[in-house]
Amino acid sequence: MSRTTQTKVAVAAGVAGIALVASACGSSGTPAASPTTSTSASNATAVEAKLISGGLTALKEGNTTAAQSDFAAAFTIVPTSYIAAFDLGVADADLGKTAAAKAAYEKSLAIDPTYRSALFNLGVLLTPTDPSEAIATYERLEKSDPNDPDVEFNLGLLLEDHGQRPAGEVQLGDALKIQPSLKTRIPKGITVPPGA
Repeated sequence: MSRTTQTKVAVAAGVAGIALVASACGSSGTPAASPTTSTSASNATAVEAKLISGGLTALKEGNTTAAQSDFAAAFTIVPTSYIAAFDLGVADADLGKTAAAKAAYEKSLAIDPTYRSALFNLGVLLTPTDPSEAIATYERLEKSDPNDPDVEFNLGLLLEDHGQRPAGEVQLGDALKIQPSLKTRIPKGITVPPGA
């Protein structure tokens, strides 16, 4: 069994992300929608925002099943919402529905391949069952931001745990340079890089 990676999982994105989705869609350069279409899209976005808000409240209250239902409904209403798909993944993961969570994170990434929270959560989710894919996911994250200590830390632990000790030590060393307090989270048996 693999060592535990840092489990700082990105939390549900919430309503703030809705504005980003709406503005990104509106700035795509596509022809303006007719008033009827625009009103329908606006209504759908408003309903989506309400469902996501309700889902976030349900998560805070510990009612993950209700949250999952709200996030799934939001994604059904606006199937281009990477936020709703991501939030659904968070709820599914909390419910132990690993395959559903993976599918939801992948839907989020199909809409926005650069969405770091979905990539990070996917890496955490894949670590116990598909470490090779988790490593590839963390490497993808690292390329977009080589200064994220959580990514460096998790990647380092995975590499060390799967026979790539020198590369793992480099990653852990990079993580500790950025955030020295992570040293306390390194499991016994993992080599701490010299000078870290």
